[in-house]
Amino acid sequence: MHSIRYQQLEHHFYVFAVREHDRWLGWEEVQFYAAMLDLPTVPQIEIESTPGNQALFEQKIMNIVTTAGAFEPVDTATGKPCTLEGMVSRNADGFYIDAFAHNVFKWVRKGHVKTNEHWTRNWKRARLKHEGGNYVDFNNQ
Repeated sequence: MHSIRYQQLEHHFYVFAVREHDRWLGWEEVQFYAAMLDLPTVPQIEIESTPGNQALFEQKIMNIVTTAGAFEPVDTATGKPCTLEGMVSRNADGFYIDAFAHNVFKWVRKGHVKTNEHWTRNWKRARLKHEGGNYVDFNNQ
């Protein structure tokens, strides 16, 4: 069982990166290729220059992740709104694959997984924001 359900998904996939051979493209290039292919990109929270103060940057991240974000997450156990599951931050410039660890970080909320079973065991397709109608049975997804 998923621990979080998103209520405002418009697509099943959001482009977050494009790799060309041994280089990850810069964010502007990612947006360009995604638009060219008519694919959505992940929600962009903010672009900022390299942080000068680690403590202030960490506090800023902690403030961001206490929000619900763009997809309105709901705790599947309680049915109540919850905060972001996590976020990924990356260097907006392009970089080579061997420098990945120095250009990308991921933060995941402690306790967002509330099951012992791996998500692939009971995976269900996420319902999209504009789905519905008489011919859709959401109980048998």
